Amino acid sequence: PLTLSFSVSRSTHLSVSLFFSVVMTVISVVMTIIFVFMTIISVVMTIIFVVLTVISVVMTVISAVANVTSAVMTNISVFMYAISVVMTVISVVMTIAPSFPHGKTLLLT
Repeated sequence: PLTLSFSVSRSTHLSVSLFFSVVMTVISVVMTIIFVFMTIISVVMTIIFVVLTVISVVMTVISAVANVTSAVMTNISVFMYAISVVMTVISVVMTIAPSFPHGKTLLLT
């Protein structure tokens, strides 16, 4: 009976040891998976952050370009308006000038 109990206790001890070993291995694997997952999440977050930063910079550049373009367009439109006013004045002068007796001298002086 003694040898039997010894063999039983020994096998139990072995199975417990094996069980703990398996549990530890599983925990280790799980920890590794979690760590890898965390690292992947971290990398993804970094990539997202970089992409957002790039988008923000691009938007700022686009906004600046739009502002400059808008200013240029305003200047061009003002210039065009000035030209149209000058043209109108010239056309009015041209229309009125012949009705005066000394239209040509008036135009020249």
